[in-house]
Amino acid sequence: MTGVFCDKAISGAEASMSAQIIGVLITIVYSGVVSFVILKIIDKTIGLRVSKDEEREGLDIVCHGERLG
Repeated sequence: MTGVFCDKAISGAEASMSAQIIGVLITIVYSGVVSFVILKIIDKTIGLRVSKDEEREGLDIVCHGERLG
């Protein structure tokens, strides 16, 4: 909220709400693109999902070896 509350008479700095909005939009786009690239790399190397059979059997049993009593 620096762009809203900052006043040159008080702090000596000129704040721009449009500069903040642009910064936020660039950050959102950047984090989205980087996340997409990371997910694609993981998907191609180790995969993002288990197989249908493993999912049907249960992830606790398949992935962690947990069984009830």
